[in-house]
Amino acid sequence: MKAIVAKILFRLFLLALLGAGLWLWFALSPVRHAPGVLVVSPPIRTAPGSTAARPSLQLKPVENYTLRDVGGLRLAGRVLAAKRYRDAQARLAPLDVLIGWGPMSDSTFVRQLTIEQGERTSTVQWKGEEPPLPPGEIAASSLHLHLIPADREIATFLGELKVGTLVDFRGTIVEAEKGDFHWRSTPGDDRNAARELFLLQRAGVFDGNQNLAEKEARDQLADARDNLNRWYQCLAEQRAKLDPNDAEAVHAFNREAQRYMEAAHPEAADAP
Repeated sequence: MKAIVAKILFRLFLLALLGAGLWLWFALSPVRHAPGVLVVSPPIRTAPGSTAARPSLQLKPVENYTLRDVGGLRLAGRVLAAKRYRDAQARLAPLDVLIGWGPMSDSTFVRQLTIEQGERTSTVQWKGEEPPLPPGEIAASSLHLHLIPADREIATFLGELKVGTLVDFRGTIVEAEKGDFHWRSTPGDDRNAARELFLLQRAGVFDGNQNLAEKEARDQLADARDNLNRWYQCLAEQRAKLDPNDAEAVHAFNREAQRYMEAAHPEAADAP
């Protein structure tokens, strides 16, 4: 009887081990794509202080690092490499990724390259004697990001990120300071992609071959609608608490309501 129980337990153990192995294989295996450019549009950059291409400009300290706005970035691309770090700066930026677009999102060229990630760097080499693309084009069509997740949801997304995934990133390029330590972006050259310290404020997957500028315009419109909805709800709450005998409060509410109407219905303001 004990021998039978032992055999059953051993078989269950083997099944569990096999299941764990299959799960790890699916979890860690790269996402594969057929040949062809998957992401046509290059990144969209905006000047410091601009609200375009990113959801927020509220740069709060992260892990005791002071962050300074360098500019906004909207980037869609293919994850060419990803490495999680446990160095001194990992509490700020735990993950580095190399993102490619244009020819660097095309499996025709990507499969001819090998990418090694070292100490916060990416080195791209080719398998043959000659590069499949001019080295300058390889560097110009890729970007190395030191990723700072803005919240837990984004941290979870990055924890499940696989090489080959097409991503849509929005956020702020930053500089970080903590005591005497300064972390700044590093420009690229003919052989190496630029390295950016990037506060990732929104992250999702990207449907290939979309026009990123058009998608950005649609997303900004959706953000504007969300902001108007929140503004309307705030006005409704104020209206419910408004004392009609308080002339100053009524006047202030009416001004705010007028501003909302002008923003929500700009066509009415232009009407004769």
